[in-house]
Amino acid sequence: MKVYKEWLTDENNEIVCRTLSEWAEYFGLEKVEETAWCWKTRDGRFIDIEKRGGYGLLHSEFNDYADKVFFVGNADLDRMKIREA
Repeated sequence: MKVYKEWLTDENNEIVCRTLSEWAEYFGLEKVEETAWCWKTRDGRFIDIEKRGGYGLLHSEFNDYADKVFFVGNADLDRMKIREA
């Protein structure tokens, strides 16, 4: 994958869409325990997960959204966002 404009894309600049559980494995997502909605990657970078409408995904909601399709935006910035497609 690569960054094209603000998204993670394939070699043809098509936005890559995966289930939330696949993104969790790809990034090595971990909960930030002091919060109800903050996430970080295995390399310690913070990453936002947004449901439709721009609402943050709570830790307790992860299993409800695990099989829904998401894409990654703001990939060119320090704090990426996994957004529901």
